[in-house]
Amino acid sequence: MELPSRESINYQFYNSLSRPQSAGEFDARQKAVDSIQEKLKLMMHELRKIQNEEGQVK
Repeated sequence: MELPSRESINYQFYNSLSRPQSAGEFDARQKAVDSIQEKLKLMMHELRKIQNEEGQVK
């Protein structure tokens, strides 16, 4: 499988920014971002918890 060129990626990114979005599309993207951020927060919390447990064992 061939990876896309940097120019192709930049062009696609630019096009996604420059085209208008519907309110529904904006809301869907915002919900996706919120969901990802929440998952990252939970993962970071779990990581800190594991690090604290390991620190107490040593």
